Amino acid sequence: EMRKHYIFYVVPMLNIDGVIFGNQRTNLAGFDLNRRWAEPSPYLSPVLFAFKKFARLIQKEREIDIFCDIHGHFQPMSPFMYCNSYDRGSGVPPNNLHNNAGLRVIPHLLTLQNRHFQIKNCTFSMEAYKSASARQVFFNEFKI
Repeated sequence: EMRKHYIFYVVPMLNIDGVIFGNQRTNLAGFDLNRRWAEPSPYLSPVLFAFKKFARLIQKEREIDIFCDIHGHFQPMSPFMYCNSYDRGSGVPPNNLHNNAGLRVIPHLLTLQNRHFQIKNCTFSMEAYKSASARQVFFNEFKI
């Protein structure tokens, strides 16, 4: 059966309540939302909870090809991306050059199209302390 593909574009800000009150990384309850994706609470992080539920609904009907978590950084830097990797200990299939190359396509294309973006500034890793971040949860749980 041929499944429809879908690029999951997310435009809304997911930390609305925190930003309104001046928080940069935390919501109004004081939680760093980018460390709550593994098991978001419907009460303490309802936006993340609803977002994951929405992604699962889409995956029932279509394949999500790309998940890109875009957010600002506290230090002035050139544009870069934190990217995943098929490294040991990541909970995904073993190290594979073909799969790792696929994870570098978007940063490579951005490097070709934007003189400010450089793939050499990107990080390709799966740090254990970031296992509940959006990029790692959608990589491991959703296989995106």
